[in-house]
Amino acid sequence: MSTAEARLRERERKKQLEEEEKAAAATLQREKEAAEKREREEKKKARDEERKREEEAAKAKAAEASTAAEAAAATAEEEKMEVTSDVEENTGVHIDEMNQSGDPQRPTPTVGRGLFGDSDDDDVDASKSPVKKKKRKEKKKKKKKEGQQSEVASVLKAGKYTTGAAAEQLKKEAEAKERADKAREKAALKEKEEEEQKKKREKHSHEYKRNVVECSFVCTQEELNLRYNELPSNIRLLFKNMQKVDKMVCMEPVVIGDAEKIWEPTSVPYDHTDLGDYIVQGGGTKAFELKKAKKYGKKANENEEDEEDDLVLPEIYFTMSFSSDKDPRKITDRVAGEWGKVGGKK
Repeated sequence: MSTAEARLRERERKKQLEEEEKAAAATLQREKEAAEKREREEKKKARDEERKREEEAAKAKAAEASTAAEAAAATAEEEKMEVTSDVEENTGVHIDEMNQSGDPQRPTPTVGRGLFGDSDDDDVDASKSPVKKKKRKEKKKKKKKEGQQSEVASVLKAGKYTTGAAAEQLKKEAEAKERADKAREKAALKEKEEEEQKKKREKHSHEYKRNVVECSFVCTQEELNLRYNELPSNIRLLFKNMQKVDKMVCMEPVVIGDAEKIWEPTSVPYDHTDLGDYIVQGGGTKAFELKKAKKYGKKANENEEDEEDDLVLPEIYFTMSFSSDKDPRKITDRVAGEWGKVGGKK
């Protein structure tokens, strides 16, 4: 076996070991993230259960306060009815005493008597009988109690009667309802604006149509799979900055009619097959692999057989097309700085 083949196999073995180490590290990282996720979910579940128990306790306290208020109102009504009954009874006794004493200044009541003073039981007013009177009192008492219950319920709902945990719970529910209403209003307004914007874009005719630009950037990720995602991610960033200069900028498909125009940066697809409708990327899949560092001057003729060749991150080239109302050159000049921050070269 020649020395060159031995070195090549040694490099391949080292590379395989590095890949295995990276795979093991990635597996450990995924397991760690999964464990952290499970822990977060358990903590969230515990918090939700605790919040639910607090809400149930607050509702129970509110129900107890409502029951106590109803009981107090019923007791007060009963005491009032008893006092009224005692007053009526005492008044009746007092009138009887005056009638027996024969006081000329206090005539005997004629309730229940006929026109000529006869006391026939058949002529007594039935509406003033003790049974009817008792029924009327009970009906009046029931009606008043229902009114008090309704009043207590409305006060509880408004949060003016209760205190402590029950009042706090009612306040939280009212605030949550208000936030939900505002969120619905905001979502409806946003949906309306998006619909209007969509109609406006469909009818819009750009001043500068299908401007073709050639771009490139140097990858920053060590892992191959992550380098693939850098392409759509950087295009989204570039598109977003273009729209800061001109709000009506849109990405055009490579072939007219093959795909719709893209108006939102978030609509740029991560799938490279779909992305191919809007850009032409050079180099194919090998474009994302590590490259050998180029040597210049004296180093170009050096033969470093004992050391592994230096590998560098690749530069990705692609071509895209966009339409705008402002001068394309001004747009590209404005976004050059932010494009350079992510490794953009041109």
